[in-house]
Amino acid sequence: MLQACSGLSPKQLQFCKEFLNDLNATAAYNRVYQVKNSATAAACAARLLTNAKVQEQIQVLMAERSRRTQISSDKVLHELALIAFSDMREFATWGTNGISLKSSEALEDDLSRAIAEINSQEMEHGGVHTRVKLYDKLSALKLLARHTGLLGDLNQAFNVFRRYGYVVKQEGTGYWLQDTYALEPDADLDDLEKDQ
Repeated sequence: MLQACSGLSPKQLQFCKEFLNDLNATAAYNRVYQVKNSATAAACAARLLTNAKVQEQIQVLMAERSRRTQISSDKVLHELALIAFSDMREFATWGTNGISLKSSEALEDDLSRAIAEINSQEMEHGGVHTRVKLYDKLSALKLLARHTGLLGDLNQAFNVFRRYGYVVKQEGTGYWLQDTYALEPDADLDDLEKDQ
């Protein structure tokens, strides 16, 4: 049963509940107090979040939601790790004789959760085109890196990715990983990163 912290006004309690919907303090403040000026709402929401009783109530509500949904931060991190550290070699083998997918029964339960999409399409010439797509590793790695504090130093993150065989390339305002196993054996990783 939900317990409200003493000393909160009904609107402050409603703000705490609204905040949990999207973790956007300004939007939560606007929904409760219906402020027309977004700068005012942002400033008031920030001030409200510094209130110790509001923080305590938010923690109570989060704990209640976690218990109710049975979603814990450990479960979320485990799922992110499954995606971030998935390896296509766990799903298929390939070589000079072509590509062979492993059967779904041969996969461990956790591995199948890294698969975003599987589809097959019969081709006009009689063959079958099969596509296996994994969830976005880079997004999962970014979230894990942020959680572990690794993104505080971007160069440190790049070095970790390099250690696991990836080159980090910048495109526009974003980054993407290139698997270095596909590169020439004598490729200079520093030059490759600078070229992009």
